[in-house]
Amino acid sequence: MPERTLDEQTGLTRSQRSMRAAIAAHERWAAEDPSANAARGQVGLMARFEREARGAKPGLTDAEYARRAESARKAHMQRVRLARSKARKTPREAEVSELAEHIKRVVDAAPPLSGEDAARLRALLPLPAPVAGSAADA
Repeated sequence: MPERTLDEQTGLTRSQRSMRAAIAAHERWAAEDPSANAARGQVGLMARFEREARGAKPGLTDAEYARRAESARKAHMQRVRLARSKARKTPREAEVSELAEHIKRVVDAAPPLSGEDAARLRALLPLPAPVAGSAADA
């Protein structure tokens, strides 16, 4: 018997499950102070980074483990910021960025062009518009 999808199991669509979860979260935070929960989360996160530091290199001082844990926390937060920044791209920006990365991969993998091939390619490609304040304006 094939496994049922989450939509089939719950009778709710993905959007409806998301709304249900948001309702539950709002009800929870209407009934309790979130700062205590946030503090527990921060303590737990730092404990994880310290555990990982101790496991990676046993025998260091507590101060060194604390320093490494703090650096790991900062790296984690930077990764979160980077992911959020990427997620904020408009669909058009994401499409253009993805296309540019694809073109770069193709160009990097291609063999070098002969002088004649390069000239033919230049003839096919439009010249970029000059940028205000560039050397071309001088």
